[in-house]
Amino acid sequence: SAGGQTPLRPTHLLAGPPMTGKHDSTPSLIYLAGPISSDPLRHTYQAIKLAAELAKMGWLIHVPHVSVLAEMFAPLPYESWMHLDMRGVRRCDALIRRCDALIRLPGESPGADRELELARELGLPVVRTVPNGWTMIIADIDEALTGLGLTRSKRP
Repeated sequence: SAGGQTPLRPTHLLAGPPMTGKHDSTPSLIYLAGPISSDPLRHTYQAIKLAAELAKMGWLIHVPHVSVLAEMFAPLPYESWMHLDMRGVRRCDALIRRCDALIRLPGESPGADRELELARELGLPVVRTVPNGWTMIIADIDEALTGLGLTRSKRP
């Protein structure tokens, strides 16, 4: 675990019905919502690590946290980022509308709370992790997603 943090314990289903009527093998797209700005590097590291573990299991995960890397390698003035951020919010909303589920990571985040609310409004299944540490119990998230009837990509 990063920085000797305590392990995160099981996840639970927060909202949304099981998916029904999906007749093809198209992989489900999962949106990963969570805090970023309160500790950008730590939150980005944690989100990418979780997404990588889930990807190894065949899940297709969208990680909006990678925008932090853009700031590291191509810094812009604050006002430019605010303009881009507003465009990004609209794009995230559009992307969530195309996703099959949302995972809400622990931690305070008005942006992630807004993404969670949109997912609920759309009737998307939401898996929320319990906020008592950061070593994800990947099997629990995998089980929750599978239990919703979502589809993994075929692994080579």
